[in-house]
Amino acid sequence: MRTVFESSWLTAEWLWVALAAVLGIAVCAVRTRLLGREKTRALPVAAAVLVLAVAATVAVAGARVMVPVGRGEVESVSGTVENFSAPEGRFASSESFSVNGVQFEYDRFDFGFGFHKTGVLSEGDQVEMEYVELDGKNVIVRLRVQ
Repeated sequence: MRTVFESSWLTAEWLWVALAAVLGIAVCAVRTRLLGREKTRALPVAAAVLVLAVAATVAVAGARVMVPVGRGEVESVSGTVENFSAPEGRFASSESFSVNGVQFEYDRFDFGFGFHKTGVLSEGDQVEMEYVELDGKNVIVRLRVQ
């Protein structure tokens, strides 16, 4: 079997932190250019607060998944992908399936540290998975496919 996904602090949505930083800096630069330095002193502080808020959100989301993983509080299941439901339609983005009676559902736009890439699995695939339960939902933290 080949490992398709393994959750770690590096699989986070850190792109959002980078995007917030770039947008904050861009807004500061444009506002400073248009209004002059004296009227825009608070903008760098606002940009820093935005970046810190996004980073904190990512860190909290990561801790909800990574702390149980670090403690070994994960469940395992292996078997055949059944009841697979792929995204249908132009704007659909979620997949769902079960493996040995354990239900999984995720959206490609999910924010977090669990597996959420659509188009990787299909009906009948042989898989080995580790997952944690968060808010009544099984979050895949390790996925291996044959």
